Amino acid sequence: MLNHILNYYNYDEKNHKAWMVGDNSKDILSAASAGIDSIFATWGFSPKSDAKIVVKKPPEVLDIVL
Repeated sequence: MLNHILNYYNYDEKNHKAWMVGDNSKDILSAASAGIDSIFATWGFSPKSDAKIVVKKPPEVLDIVL
């Protein structure tokens, strides 16, 4: 699904940046499979993860992606 969305928006990894914000390990794995970075959100389905980037509050996402 992520690849479909990225293709729809003509994502080009050389000129664009895409992030997947997810709340479970499948979201993080999907991002890796699509070749994009991911952010694990602890307020959703799973409260813990060994993901590289973990956020506890929604405003933290903006600090990372902006």
